[in-house]
Amino acid sequence: MATARIGAKLTSEDYYAMSDDGQRYELIEGDLIVPPAPDLAHQGVSGELHMLLRSAAHGIGAKVFAAPTDVYLSSETVVQPDLLVVLQERAARMTHRGIEGAPDLVVEILSPGSSERDRQTKARLYAQAGVPEYWIVSPEARLIEVLVLRDGGYTVHLRAGYDEPVGSTVLTHLSFPASRAFDW
Repeated sequence: MATARIGAKLTSEDYYAMSDDGQRYELIEGDLIVPPAPDLAHQGVSGELHMLLRSAAHGIGAKVFAAPTDVYLSSETVVQPDLLVVLQERAARMTHRGIEGAPDLVVEILSPGSSERDRQTKARLYAQAGVPEYWIVSPEARLIEVLVLRDGGYTVHLRAGYDEPVGSTVLTHLSFPASRAFDW
């Protein structure tokens, strides 16, 4: 990994210049973060949601990516959402580095070590960057929250428990019972 000055804020260019040491990193407002490794439930839910999103995205030319995919939200913030969708009309945002700017849909799957950051810090950063739809998925509660960007912040579009339907404002023909994500 590239060395950094102790206490110094990093930029997305510093982040990009880092050598790959096999560790997963995110840059949050200039601070280098090591997210916790996902547990088995997280990975199972991620796999199921990835398949569901890909199926819905395929017919409209959208692309679905899974972590670790770098998303450059600003000059001081580079995140790796669990899943993300880029619609065809924003395909130019896909570069050799990752996604340059806001994806159309971001999914974060909660883990005990990431819950607060996903619900607060990342929600704020995604809203500031203009991500139109943000999903927060709780394997423990078996709950999917679909948030939509309105007036600079997120509002709850739907909260789907185990047998309740999940839909999207970005992938408008996507519909599935929340249990599909949790029964892996």
